[in-house]
Amino acid sequence: ANIALFDGAKASFFSGQAFKGEREYTLMYEDMVRDKATWMGFYDDPRNNVNAERSCGILGTLATLWRQRGDMQQAEAVLDMEEEVLQRYARHMPPDARECYDALRYKYNIIRYNLYLQTNRTQQCVAIFRE
Repeated sequence: ANIALFDGAKASFFSGQAFKGEREYTLMYEDMVRDKATWMGFYDDPRNNVNAERSCGILGTLATLWRQRGDMQQAEAVLDMEEEVLQRYARHMPPDARECYDALRYKYNIIRYNLYLQTNRTQQCVAIFRE
């Protein structure tokens, strides 16, 4: 991974223990919002496809937590960020990672679908259901 692009704080999101919990996930998301250009540049580098994959899982987990607590606006913002990371992962994933991408996309769609149902936007569920 090309973590060297990041300062020590950003690099720490990808080191050590795999599942750091909601507090760390929130810190990572907030940093992504604050410094989006750097993060998206990081994910645009093909050498960082594994980090993009892991970030999708982190963002999906965070969106689910906030949706289940009723913070729909925040959950939707996290899903929007996850969509951007997913797009970059799709561009740079190795050929043997298609199944992984499909699983990430499926999980993303479930979370988005549930958010739309919970916010009475059932018409928007149709496109997700078709995908």
